Amino acid sequence: MTGCLLVGVGVWQHAQRDRLWYGALLTIADGPETTATATDHSLDKTTTLLVGVGTLLLVVSFLGCCGACVDSVCFLGFVSLFMFSSRKLSAQLK
Repeated sequence: MTGCLLVGVGVWQHAQRDRLWYGALLTIADGPETTATATDHSLDKTTTLLVGVGTLLLVVSFLGCCGACVDSVCFLGFVSLFMFSSRKLSAQLK
């Protein structure tokens, strides 16, 4: 569900980027010399990140569900390896 939510929010942000209320906040936070293209680039990075992470979560959760349904050790091993590596990566980033 989280993956679907992230993909949906990312697509919505990309579609509505001209009308978003916080677009002005991004311009103000970056300083007065910031152009509109810098704000567009930061919004594009945000939407790309949301869609990418959401898609990755959807794929991994789908593979985990398929692995549980057919009792596939390969699918479940991949999902557990992904969860372990993402947990180690997040621990190193802190």
